[in-house]
Amino acid sequence: MELSNVASERAVLAGICSYGIDCYLDVEAFLEDGTFTVDFNKVMYKCIKHTINKVDKIDFVSLLSAATDLSLGDYVNKPDVLKHFHGVLSTPIQLSGISGHAKKIRRLQFARHLQDTIKEAYKGLNEVSGEESL
Repeated sequence: MELSNVASERAVLAGICSYGIDCYLDVEAFLEDGTFTVDFNKVMYKCIKHTINKVDKIDFVSLLSAATDLSLGDYVNKPDVLKHFHGVLSTPIQLSGISGHAKKIRRLQFARHLQDTIKEAYKGLNEVSGEESL
C-alpha cells in the first residue's frame, strides 16, 4: 500500500490554480514533483510551476501551453489527462485549507522516502555473510 492522499494532492493543485501566485508562494516550500503520487498530478504540477509567474490565474489553456513548452504535449493531449486537468480546475477549495493539504502530502512523501531507505537497508542486510568485521 502506497502512502498517498489523492484528495489532498488534488486540493493543492486546485488551490494553486484557483488562487494563483499568492497561494503557490504559501505552499511551494512543501512541494516538489515527487510530492505527488499520481502521474497526472505530477505533470500538472510541472505545468503549474512553468507558468505560475506568467499569469494571474492558472487555467486550462495555460496548462496546455506549459505542457507544450515542456515537451509534454503528447502526454497531456490524451482524453484521460485532459479530463483530469478539467476535473482539478473545477474542484472547489477554500484558500485556508490548501496549506494543510500541502503539508500532509509532504509528510507522506517523507514517509515514502523512509520506507524506501528501510527497504534498501533490509536488502543490504541480506548481503551479510557473517565474515564481515565488526
